[in-house]
Amino acid sequence: MDALSQALAKSRQTISAYEDYAERYDQIVRHVPNDREQASLKRFVAIAGTAGQILEVGSGAGYD
Repeated sequence: MDALSQALAKSRQTISAYEDYAERYDQIVRHVPNDREQASLKRFVAIAGTAGQILEVGSGAGYD
């Protein structure tokens, strides 16, 4: 197996693991940011302003 095939196989394995765990993750993660997170998000929005453009907000686990 060449390097590209190995890389693709590993990527597929990773994606499969995420997909297998997705429903369980959704059940255990909070869906509403806590007070501290809400304050951070409000500060972020205030900095960007109404005309601001945001390329991406990294969220780690992806729930906020």
